[in-house]
Amino acid sequence: MDRLRLDDLDRALVSALQVDARVTWGKLADVLGTSERTIARRVHRLTAPGILRIVGVASPYFAGYATPLIVRARCAAGAVPSVLGNLARRTDTLWVDLLVGGLDICFVTFAGSRESRNAFLFKELPGIDHLTDVSVYTMLHNFSDAEIWHGGHLTAEQYAALRAGVPQGEPPHGRDLSADERTLLSVLARDGRAGYGELGSAIHTSESTARRRFLGLVEERAVGFHAEIELSLLGFHAEVMLWISVRPAALDRVGRALATQPNVRFAAATTGPVNLVASVCARDLPELYDFLVGVVGALAEVDRIETTPIVRTVKRSGVLRR
Repeated sequence: MDRLRLDDLDRALVSALQVDARVTWGKLADVLGTSERTIARRVHRLTAPGILRIVGVASPYFAGYATPLIVRARCAAGAVPSVLGNLARRTDTLWVDLLVGGLDICFVTFAGSRESRNAFLFKELPGIDHLTDVSVYTMLHNFSDAEIWHGGHLTAEQYAALRAGVPQGEPPHGRDLSADERTLLSVLARDGRAGYGELGSAIHTSESTARRRFLGLVEERAVGFHAEIELSLLGFHAEVMLWISVRPAALDRVGRALATQPNVRFAAATTGPVNLVASVCARDLPELYDFLVGVVGALAEVDRIETTPIVRTVKRSGVLRR
């Protein structure tokens, strides 16, 4: 992996799969201006060794969860590896990052009912050894999600062509899923491009029935798809979390403004000491500086900002990093 180099087509390909992970090779070839054979060969080159992972991520509102939480905490020196490993192995964590300084940990988790949320906050979380100075932020609204981030490697026309085939808008409130639907989600969590034959075998039904049930889950936004790859392979070598305080009346406008920026992978309104959290990546430190000064600095409603570099990613989109 250290010797792997991605060219412009590779990066556009990964970005296109981030926007529509189940796009056909034919459509992808048309959008990117190459052949199906080239697309298939390059995807295999990345997915076969596990460098690129395409996974389905169940919506928390359909997976028995109700409250998405961002947790930031300090970790005692010497305990970082074990704490990171324990957090990453939890089935309810989606992201786990180590922040600058080597002692700050940030992770995203999902709490279920009010009872299970309270049990996590007041029993499980305090029971995690070596964690101190814990801050918990409830995600109130997502402005931008890594599910549709393409990092500027696609033209506006290419992005629009790919997004046309993906359900848009806010997901509705969740419902109880059937056992078969949960099985489909578990298969997609391992392989976001699992075929209808494999999905049908998993729930002991025909391909046509599996296809209909799969498309129903997609239309309801019960599942989203992520193309997970090391960001440095896409040319991004600086990644930070931004903890932003915005005047309440301008929160929606500022959040939406940030969501349009190609450097912003994720942005959400939150409760807690700050009311807007964002994950930002840049090609290098000068580009990050320009973003902080020229984009964030231009937003007059921003009262305060803290920038914490991400120094190690342990888990993303539910996928453990090697």
